[in-house]
Amino acid sequence: MYIVYLFLYITSVSQVPTPWLSARLHDRSAHGIAADVGQLIKHGDLTTGARMPPVRELAAALGTSPSTVSGAWRQLRARGMLTGGGRAGMVVGDDVRTPRPIRYGDDGQEGDWGQGARFPLNRSVPDPGLLPDLHTALIEAPASDDLNHYTRIPIVPRLAAAARAEWPYPAGDLMVANGGYEGLMLAVHTFLRPGDHVLLDNPATPRTRDILDAVGCRIHFLDRDSEGIRPDALAAALPLRPAALLLQPAWHNPAGTMMSERRRDELAAIIADHPLLVIEDDGHGPLVGEPVHCLGAVLEQQHLLVRSYSKSHGPDLRIAIVEGDRDSIERVRAFRDYGSGWTSRPLQEALAWLLTDAATQRSVALARDTYHRRRRALHAELVRRGVPVEEGCGLELWVPVRDERYAVVTLAAHQIAVVSGSRFTPADRPPHVRVSTGTLAEADAPEVAEALARAAQLPFDSSLRSSLRERGGSIDSRG
Repeated sequence: MYIVYLFLYITSVSQVPTPWLSARLHDRSAHGIAADVGQLIKHGDLTTGARMPPVRELAAALGTSPSTVSGAWRQLRARGMLTGGGRAGMVVGDDVRTPRPIRYGDDGQEGDWGQGARFPLNRSVPDPGLLPDLHTALIEAPASDDLNHYTRIPIVPRLAAAARAEWPYPAGDLMVANGGYEGLMLAVHTFLRPGDHVLLDNPATPRTRDILDAVGCRIHFLDRDSEGIRPDALAAALPLRPAALLLQPAWHNPAGTMMSERRRDELAAIIADHPLLVIEDDGHGPLVGEPVHCLGAVLEQQHLLVRSYSKSHGPDLRIAIVEGDRDSIERVRAFRDYGSGWTSRPLQEALAWLLTDAATQRSVALARDTYHRRRRALHAELVRRGVPVEEGCGLELWVPVRDERYAVVTLAAHQIAVVSGSRFTPADRPPHVRVSTGTLAEADAPEVAEALARAAQLPFDSSLRSSLRERGGSIDSRG
């Protein structure tokens, strides 16, 4: 018993003995090693802080390759069971809970500042008062021909026709997912594997990063300017032989810009001869109301466009449409059979009715104009106070600050909830906060802007201004 306690103490503060660990790993594949080590962690045989043996040493003991052990470590790190890497080695983490989107959810570092705030500007959400009437759509929409059948169809015919009529380019094959992020998650889990290099525009949404981390992908951020991903950043990353490129061609969350037609063509030319999957995420759908320049319109290779209708027509529809080449859509559809298999036909019929209803189209246009006014109102008030923010478009403002933690806590004291920029970017990037303007009344813009300007701790030093210019941020002459 003393020996057992002594070993548990040693494994909690120092390196796990290689002979002890190798004797307990029965499946020598990467998946098997990850599974066996995961069980040892789950049952307390390896405790928080225990340092794993060096990769080469353990591989030699197991009679396998170092790359196999490294693959196992990547899988465990993606699940949060191991942390660290490099010369420091891998250690058992202190967070062995159910996998969850830690950046998107409350990770315990900021707290839920939106709870009870006067201005809950921490969620990129539409104003419920500006959404179409879903009850009317459910009543007016025709009944589906195969209601309550277990036939798994990718998309009902009426919704397919309505979506093609408003798609940003001549659409390929279509299927429906239960919301934009489910569509993105299905695409990622279908095509990507642990260790794959994935290119992601910077900044990127927290949930996109969480989805890629859950698979165990290696993320490489590509800097962008006001027109989209910078061509030099994309070209420099291609020697990694990335498996996929993920980007937002329409209203970018949180940068508030759109990819230009010129930039789309530049990026398409760079990747034309590279076998990578392009996944485009359009989180605003018909709400954008202007041409969206998608890579899928000009690429001949595999591509997917995930287009959500939650912000334009309502989150309780739970509908996004995924478009792509036939092979890609069929593979995503087949993977979806592990779960729901299809999306509610009455909800699909309701969206089809909304997309073709003239009154609903006017309602979406009115919402678009209202969102533009709300964003412009806060932007103008911030610029008036010397805060250098991109004029842009969409439902967010990407506001530079001197210290994110200070800004978030200070704003919370003023009953204003925002999100730290570190959830969207790598750790070495200039600090920001994201401010969502979809529910902010124009009359409240001066009060919120005053608090934001104080929380940002102006004036900015010259190095930060230079960095913002390089990344495409506009600095008004009045600032």
